[in-house]
Amino acid sequence: MTTPKWFLYILCTLVLTSLAHGAQDDGLYLKVAQSKEWHRLMHYQRWFYVGWLRSEVDGQGFFFAEDGKTNPLSELKASAESFSKDIKVGKLKIHPQCAFPQRYRFLKKSLNLATQDVPCPQVDDFIKKFNAKSMTLVFSSAYPHNPGSMFGHTFFSY
Repeated sequence: MTTPKWFLYILCTLVLTSLAHGAQDDGLYLKVAQSKEWHRLMHYQRWFYVGWLRSEVDGQGFFFAEDGKTNPLSELKASAESFSKDIKVGKLKIHPQCAFPQRYRFLKKSLNLATQDVPCPQVDDFIKKFNAKSMTLVFSSAYPHNPGSMFGHTFFSY
């Protein structure tokens, strides 16, 4: 029994289209993972100016990927995937979109994620408590021989 040519043609077309779409996604993911914005969000710093990246964050629950502390692409993929799952994270046991709102907004915009926004009442209540229209960082002065005075003379006004 032979397979009809039209079936093989359709099968090949579907496979090639799928592979091309996956390659486009991988390219976009790699571009975003290498972006300055992603590195800042995840607190990645270069080690010894040789190109190795490592996050300054040590807290549990900050990374979704096992190697997320040192692998921006792996962490980006794991983060994007977690935002569409029905899971709870962190000490407050809230949805990842609520636990990491800026990371979620950045990835949704950068990767065009088709995820449904989740309500975050705890985050909304926290923000409403401040009732701030703006915030100002004030640094009045520092004593050069006492680094602690720099922090002692810095405050937020809202």
